[in-house]
Amino acid sequence: AHGSTFGGSPIAAAAGLAALQIYQEEQLIERSATMGALLVERLQAAIGDRVIVREIRGLGLMVAIELREKVGSYLKALMEEHGVIALPAGANVLRLLPPLIITEEEIAFAVDAIAAVLPA
Repeated sequence: AHGSTFGGSPIAAAAGLAALQIYQEEQLIERSATMGALLVERLQAAIGDRVIVREIRGLGLMVAIELREKVGSYLKALMEEHGVIALPAGANVLRLLPPLIITEEEIAFAVDAIAAVLPA
């Protein structure tokens, strides 16, 4: 039976192994936990007490800001006015999925941008 055209490709397997080695050597999983906690902490400090914010939650660098209203206009403002790319998760959740190599400076920039577009 035929399951996949490219399944088991030696090149794909070598690329996958190389990626896993980089994750391990550069401790990207551990870094994700540390930087994700920093991102959530800074978001809590900047916008956690705003009426529009229902909850800020995360797992590693997968972070969600649940709002009390739809996120569409805020996502648009984030991208157009600040160059921050975020996605919706449902109608009222602003989803952040930054790269595993994000810096503290980039986190600060994103948090400032989010704070600027959400009503006080």
